[in-house]
Amino acid sequence: MPMEKSGHSASDRKGFYLNVLNEGKRSIIVDVEIMPQADGTPQKAVKVQPRRLKIGPKSTRKIILIIGNLETERQREVNVCVSTQKNNSNTLLRICGAYTAHKRN
Repeated sequence: MPMEKSGHSASDRKGFYLNVLNEGKRSIIVDVEIMPQADGTPQKAVKVQPRRLKIGPKSTRKIILIIGNLETERQREVNVCVSTQKNNSNTLLRICGAYTAHKRN
């Protein structure tokens, strides 16, 4: 998953594909979380699918992030975090990235 990405859209929403990689020797389960805005309020018109996924050893899975409301906000930045669950291993991993959607004129 890249740490940041931006893109333009002619419609009222923008989609991003995010790749989540498991370099380990065992399957893992990860949770995908849309982080709240800077003031703590939840993001609106943002979806991510799937929100929880199992990734096999030495495998990659895609998730999709859709950022909406571009008709009212011409630019939106959304932070997304992917984290492993406690029962995966002794190490908990959390990787976050910033994704910016721009409304094309």
